Amino acid sequence: MKSHKKDTLHTQVILSPQAFKIWADSIRRFSFSSTIERLEFRLEEFSRQENEHISKTVNSYYNACGCSLGSFVMSMTFVALIVRYFLLGNSFQSIGWKQVCLCIGYTLIGALIGKIIGLGFAKIKLIRYTDLILNTLSYINTVNTKNHSL
Repeated sequence: MKSHKKDTLHTQVILSPQAFKIWADSIRRFSFSSTIERLEFRLEEFSRQENEHISKTVNSYYNACGCSLGSFVMSMTFVALIVRYFLLGNSFQSIGWKQVCLCIGYTLIGALIGKIIGLGFAKIKLIRYTDLILNTLSYINTVNTKNHSL
């Protein structure tokens, strides 16, 4: 009997500025694993469309894999190695297993470095975006407090 594994998407719903602050603080800590795959924001300070936009933007940064930059750096490393090889006066006939293995190794290192940098950039963008939302929430709270005290 075949069993079909269901894809379960672990969604964390953020309903309040306090919950947003707690989540924003948590992303500043280094972690390799998370059970959360998707974030959904339902902050009453924002409209439905704004919450959807925030959710989409945060999820794109939060789930970034670094693959685009990784593949770019890998490709550039490969091209640079080939160009360097021939600029040093080598020919196709002199290509051996050593050159092939070195090329593969350096190319993989380039991919790994690009992926790590891509993940770092996504994390920085995520932190900056959450800071923007936190500042906006703080401003809204300040305006609402002043309006209620009048």
